[in-house]
Amino acid sequence: MIEITPAILEEDFKEIEDKLAKVVGLVSSVQIDVCDGKFVPRSSWPFALNSGDFEKFKEEKRELPYLCKMDFEFDLMVEEPEKSVGDFVKIGASRVVVHLKSTENFSQILKEWGAKVEVVAAISSAATAEEIAALESLSGKLSAVQVMGIEKIGFQGQPFDEHALDTISNLREKFPSIVISVDGGVSLETASRLVFAGANRLVAGSAIFKAHSAKLAIENLKNAG
Repeated sequence: MIEITPAILEEDFKEIEDKLAKVVGLVSSVQIDVCDGKFVPRSSWPFALNSGDFEKFKEEKRELPYLCKMDFEFDLMVEEPEKSVGDFVKIGASRVVVHLKSTENFSQILKEWGAKVEVVAAISSAATAEEIAALESLSGKLSAVQVMGIEKIGFQGQPFDEHALDTISNLREKFPSIVISVDGGVSLETASRLVFAGANRLVAGSAIFKAHSAKLAIENLKNAG
């Protein structure tokens, strides 16, 4: 069964709440994209606006909406993610995505947090030899890898990068049992190709939230896969 995970990229948490309301009850998990304006050239919640939401979540004065109804995955497109993973675990993350290019301490993150949260390694659409070697060194320790389906990460609605198909096929051959997630460029046009290449989790933003019906878009993506 192909898992569809909606991706939400917003500056204001109110906008995140609005999108969560559109998919609650339709999916088992949702991905919140986190951009610090350093690792990628834009910032999003909680870095974009100092509204105080994030601090309230960390201090347990407020709970993530729908936390009891779906899992939260945070895609950390940030520099030195080892300094912030703990904050997202504290506010309720079930899964964190850490980009291999963002840190030299991925093994440290996995060792420190792997027992409390699923740590996913994200790699480029056209994965470098260094990224593949890093994954091979982690063989047996990772349950999932995220392949970026676009070249310019941190922005939704970007064109699909065809290199991702070769990267997925290569990973599926090297790691037959691992979950391969694809984030970026996922649409009705690309879903079946991604699944055929070896993906079994599709993360989609624009394809879901710009559709007339989020429910129908999710169903169509599942069927396309």
